[in-house]
Amino acid sequence: MTTTINASNSGSGGLVQTADASGILALQTAGTTAVTVDTSQNVGIGTTGPSALGLQVTKGSGVQAGVAITNPVSSWAIRCGASVNYLDFTDQAAGERMRIDSSGNLGVGASTNNVYDQVAASRALVVQKSDTSTTLNGSTAAVTIVNGDTTTSNTAQLNFAAITGASASQYSSAIISCIFGARTNTQYPTGQLVFSTSTSLNSAPTEKMRIDSSGNLLFNSGYGSAATAYGCRVWVNFNGTTSSPSTIRGSGNVSSVTKNGTGDFTINFTTALVDTNYAPMITADRGGHAAMGYKPTTIATSSYRFTSVQQQGTALDSEFTSVTIFR
Repeated sequence: MTTTINASNSGSGGLVQTADASGILALQTAGTTAVTVDTSQNVGIGTTGPSALGLQVTKGSGVQAGVAITNPVSSWAIRCGASVNYLDFTDQAAGERMRIDSSGNLGVGASTNNVYDQVAASRALVVQKSDTSTTLNGSTAAVTIVNGDTTTSNTAQLNFAAITGASASQYSSAIISCIFGARTNTQYPTGQLVFSTSTSLNSAPTEKMRIDSSGNLLFNSGYGSAATAYGCRVWVNFNGTTSSPSTIRGSGNVSSVTKNGTGDFTINFTTALVDTNYAPMITADRGGHAAMGYKPTTIATSSYRFTSVQQQGTALDSEFTSVTIFR
């Protein structure tokens, strides 16, 4: 039996108490148990036999079970799904805000974790936010990792790890880290992105590539460690014996090659360079006239003009002409 306290609505009505020595207490309304406290002090709402430690809320089949948290200006609910197993966190005025499905996947701002790509399956974490911003770095549909300490050169990171065998421990394989510069109140700190990978088995990830605060790309390009890599800004391979515009076999950041006269060419850039302090390198070859040189004519940010010449200094069209420009 159970000791009951019943708010009766029959007979004379009022509060009816029924004593029992079982140590179980039931709170009833109209003869139906609403709350049960068992001998282990577990509380059951909607169940007479709470199995969960502390508090168990149970509703009938096909009905959501939940707990509401309310104050004068807001109302939130933690609910268990009615027909599908899930747990959601809901703003009663604005709708669901977060859900954990039956597989343990977490959706923030999303009620489903399905992502359609090459895998086309649900994911452990999906963050969804509606935002119309088309400004680079201006979207609120974002995941932010914050280091709450203001020490210069401390870091925040995105870590990729794997379970390595029978052990449930996770070991890092690759890390993307942000190194923060000095902080001044209410101002943007400088930052660097560092990409680290594990080189060999049982080796913790170490830096392999870095984008510094000036946008320079640093990686192990033959130096033995990460150092600034200077990219080729312009390249082209063309036939200088054809009429203007010369026939381009392949190129990068080149819109066209203008033939101004015998051996006289202008390389036109698709995107202008920042200044004229670049370093061009040219190779020119035409059959028996393999030993050819060149003379720069006009150096501009949007183009580069030069003349192919023989050893004697006579201008000559070159069949195989290659130009690369570094900056």
